[in-house]
Amino acid sequence: MQISKSSAILAALRSGSMRRSLQPTQVAQVVQLIQDGTSMRAVARRFAVSVSVVSRAWRRYQETGQYIRRRGGGRRRATTQQQDRYLLPLCKEEQEEHCQSPAK
Repeated sequence: MQISKSSAILAALRSGSMRRSLQPTQVAQVVQLIQDGTSMRAVARRFAVSVSVVSRAWRRYQETGQYIRRRGGGRRRATTQQQDRYLLPLCKEEQEEHCQSPAK
C-alpha cells in the first residue's frame, strides 16, 4: 500500500510535526515559486510547513532581500558583562558564607 504525498502532509499536520522554519536554500525556492505565481498554500504543502512559515519567509525576503533569518530577539540582558564580572565573585563569597557548617 502506497501513501500519497498529500496524506503524508495531512498526517504531519495532525501530529504537529511540521517544521517551523526553512533553510535559506528552501526560502530561495519558496520565493521563486511565489514569484512564478504558485499560491502560498501550495508552496506550504510542497515543503510540508504551515502557510504562516511561507508567509513569513516571503515577507522577510520582501523587506530585506535576503533568504537568511534574522538574529533572535530574546529577552534583553538585565546586567552588562562588566556588571556580571563584578557580581560573580560577590555571589560566590556570599554563598560560601551561607554554606558553612550550621551552628550548634
